Amino acid sequence: MVDIPYGLNVYVGCQTPYWRMSEDVVQNWLEISPTKMYQESRYYKYDELQPRNLKNVRNFIQLVWKDSKFIGVGSVVEPNENIYLVCIYDPPANSNGEFQRNVTLPTKVSTNKNFFNSTVLSVIA
Repeated sequence: MVDIPYGLNVYVGCQTPYWRMSEDVVQNWLEISPTKMYQESRYYKYDELQPRNLKNVRNFIQLVWKDSKFIGVGSVVEPNENIYLVCIYDPPANSNGEFQRNVTLPTKVSTNKNFFNSTVLSVIA
């Protein structure tokens, strides 16, 4: 794997019949994946200076990292129906000593039905 100076979330799956274009795949990822990633929050210990179980919570941490200001989303659908979705965040999460400042308990969890005309999880911390 190549070192990149960005935060990264990757999803690999199989195409469903209604995913015909990359935009469909990205829209579905925005609907489902953040919800799944946010489920990792149940393993996150907010009182730790640095998570001891980072491999179990790293997607969640990147999703909610307060200092990340930019996100790039891309997708590839192969003819054999494999799907690759990538989100790149800048600046990246998981900086030592910065967890308590960047990953805080949510004050509200809601859905937004206007983004891409779909339901997307939004977390306000």
